[in-house]
Amino acid sequence: MKHKLLVSFLVLLLSVPFEVMAQEYKAPVREYKAVAFGIKADGVTLNTASIQRAIDFLSAKGGGTLTFYVGRYLTGSFELKSNVRIRLSGGAVFVFSPNAFDVQGKGGNAMIYADGQQNISVFGGGTIEGNSSQLCDNIRKQAEAGHIEDAEAFTPVLISFSNCSNATVSTLYLQNAPASTVRLNRCKDVTLKKLFVFNKGNARPAIDIKDCRNVKLQDTYVDAPEPLRHDGTSNEISISNCKTVSGQTLK
Repeated sequence: MKHKLLVSFLVLLLSVPFEVMAQEYKAPVREYKAVAFGIKADGVTLNTASIQRAIDFLSAKGGGTLTFYVGRYLTGSFELKSNVRIRLSGGAVFVFSPNAFDVQGKGGNAMIYADGQQNISVFGGGTIEGNSSQLCDNIRKQAEAGHIEDAEAFTPVLISFSNCSNATVSTLYLQNAPASTVRLNRCKDVTLKKLFVFNKGNARPAIDIKDCRNVKLQDTYVDAPEPLRHDGTSNEISISNCKTVSGQTLK
């Protein structure tokens, strides 16, 4: 307990990157404040390029944790890379840009996407806001104008991992996703835990798992028409203490 209090004090005190121990890693993980990369928490500035630049910097350094403190961070799609962790602390909110042209991805469009990466995490007690109503409306308008060929296929999820390993998504509020909230495709050794998913206005599966191995879903609450979909292509799917708004146990 004393050690944790000391680390918390140092986090507040220091304005430069520092070393913290992370449970997901055996070695210390270097932590960087998002503000150091010009990322704005004003809810107005589009931070996509700044967030991607920060992730690329951490990746080039061998990895680390990019920490976002209290505020609203407007962003389009960005790519998470190996050995990089995104920490959204309590009171920090990622807000998806309502502009369809801020959406992209590998293996399918998403706010946060990764393909072929390992040792990645998104965690921390914050919120990811999908801004579904505004974004979907803009996607529809762009499709009607002929700028988007297939609006349904284009519509993004919040977090999409493809061909990834040793990945964690934990302790987050995930709400108003345009499509699914979390999508896993051909991944292995993934943990989803302590998630609060609110996506009741969306017919897509909130958590969508395909062709994966060793996925743990733990201590999660889901309010969505289809809380979970995992088909026969996946192996070693472990689900514990996960419920829906009606009290149904996920399995």
